[in-house]
Amino acid sequence: MEFTGVLCARPIQPDQAEELGLTVAEVQQRAARARQALEAYELGGDELAKYYEADAATHFERALELDPDFAAAKLQLLLVKSISS
Repeated sequence: MEFTGVLCARPIQPDQAEELGLTVAEVQQRAARARQALEAYELGGDELAKYYEADAATHFERALELDPDFAAAKLQLLLVKSISS
């Protein structure tokens, strides 16, 4: 089983982290990065809604730096780049 940046609604237990091959601290760190990625994604959406494509792209890129597997951020970045070119 692999941790993919899912936001946890409740604290992770040591045995759950162990199943993932991680420590509780590592899971918490990854969850924090996933939350930050989601925040950057949402800021990108806000900028895109105002037609600020360059600013939106910056936020979507930041989301992908934090979580390279964030499919929605990849899709939005591709959209913004297609609009801008």
